[in-house]
Amino acid sequence: PSKPYITEVIAGNKRLTVTWTADISAAAYTLHYSGDGESGSINVEPTPISVTGTIPSLTNGKVYTVYVVACNSQGDSDQSNNDYGIPEDISVPIDFNNLKFTLGTADAEYIFVHNLPKSPAFSTGRPGTDRLTRVRETALGNLFTDGAAWYVREKLGEDIDFVFLNGGYIDNALAAGQITTGALAAMVDVDSREYTFTILTLKGSAVKELFDFSANVVHTGRGSSGTGAWGIVSEEVNYTIDYPVFTPAEIASPANPPSRPLEDYRHGEIRNGSLKINGADIVDSNDYRIAVASSLAEGQEGYLVFPINAKNIRETTIPFWHGVAEYIYDQGSITPYLDGRIKIYGGVPLGDLQEPYNDPSYTFVP
Repeated sequence: PSKPYITEVIAGNKRLTVTWTADISAAAYTLHYSGDGESGSINVEPTPISVTGTIPSLTNGKVYTVYVVACNSQGDSDQSNNDYGIPEDISVPIDFNNLKFTLGTADAEYIFVHNLPKSPAFSTGRPGTDRLTRVRETALGNLFTDGAAWYVREKLGEDIDFVFLNGGYIDNALAAGQITTGALAAMVDVDSREYTFTILTLKGSAVKELFDFSANVVHTGRGSSGTGAWGIVSEEVNYTIDYPVFTPAEIASPANPPSRPLEDYRHGEIRNGSLKINGADIVDSNDYRIAVASSLAEGQEGYLVFPINAKNIRETTIPFWHGVAEYIYDQGSITPYLDGRIKIYGGVPLGDLQEPYNDPSYTFVP
């Protein structure tokens, strides 16, 4: 590929955003930086006209030299012109009207679906159908709830106990590399993008009702229709959901059919003693401050516990995903993580299992 040319370096808080000319033959670019004993590089995906990469986690006030190299199967280009930038703590508000506004970078993909193998119910497999935020703890769910918790505390000034969101709010993956406002918006269910932050208070007894309802939400194992109410939580909360155990023997032999109707295996309950907030048991008479999307505060997805029991309600006009965007913008670089906040046990394995459940080609995966 031809030699790139850097056209702009924009300084931000602990980051530099670099733009350069594109080459249609480039398969990828490497953006290099160095400054006062610190150096590194990031990989950037190609685009047809111009390319932008954001270098995160830099030191404010330090001068950095940057240059770019394009590459493809034939080799690397000559390095671009050198340019310079000094990260600084300046408040540049996010332009939510600009879908190309750069929020930061993701170190790795935040996975939304797995392609599942064949089963009796799906003889050709189920590529891209198991929406994981409706099934289990995911890095995507953790990003949205922990990011929202940071925003509510740091920007809205609310000392909340935790964030609660429904998994159906999230509807797409987040690719590794540059994160733009458009990419983040595309991760949110299209009908949910206008839902705003609501902060409210529940008694501990009502918090227990909240999680009892969430555990009972239908769980097919693949995030199909009707599973969007499945709950996701910020890092302060931990619990285990128990589902009836569907054993390999019940699947493998016609003489050992499931001991219950299949629907029973799709509904769980909170394991006794497992529900903790900041490591402590919930006290029925205590107040708990919670941030949710406005849809849940109104009782959508069946969460009537909120409109029936909530007190001290603070409504905002700020879309929920905007708070997550502010979190990413502040961090500069984010990395997918799981911490075991939600554990599940039992249930129907590998999705909406239907007869013939004794199909010998089926392989049990708990």
